[in-house]
Amino acid sequence: MILFIIGLILGAILSVIADRLWRQYERRPKLDISCGEFLDRTIGGIDEGYDFTITNRGDVEIPPYKIWIYNPSHGSISFFVRDREGSTLPGQKLVHRFIMIRNQKLLAVFPDLYRDRNSNPMNNAQKDKFVFRLISDNSDKIIYENENIGSAFVKVFQNTRENGSFSKNTYDDMKALQIKYEPFYGKLLGKIQSKICKKGN
Repeated sequence: MILFIIGLILGAILSVIADRLWRQYERRPKLDISCGEFLDRTIGGIDEGYDFTITNRGDVEIPPYKIWIYNPSHGSISFFVRDREGSTLPGQKLVHRFIMIRNQKLLAVFPDLYRDRNSNPMNNAQKDKFVFRLISDNSDKIIYENENIGSAFVKVFQNTRENGSFSKNTYDDMKALQIKYEPFYGKLLGKIQSKICKKGN
């Protein structure tokens, strides 16, 4: 009888914990993220740069935010301009872009991100610590962050800064800047299918 009661109590506690964890997971933003190169012909000539397209795949709106690139040795920097103001509703996209080359000449406003705040060159360990962040306009709250995208973006940024063109960017460099949201159950099914395929082979 005592064991039965203990089992009921433990079951209730685990149920509450599981519910809270699930609610926390559901509150996380569900995003598709894609970065690409762009070329615009304008009255003044040709503008080239990078843009991030971020799509809200969740069922709640995302408050107004900006893209920031953070590194503990460098601090935070933001140079993206978004294509509209306001919240991003479910299913909506928000494009963030910046011009890096104008009329085949690199704009001089961009710093060397591979130097720390004291202008010393970063080592490889420091270069791997860049973080891509979406930060709310109103509260400085970090809505989303991703280290892989941060380091991958700074790599292509530095390639362009050093060469004055996109020529050094590879397919793999740009592929590392793409993320497609996949539901939790989709990832779980994918892992199960992968294990089944491995056993079949």
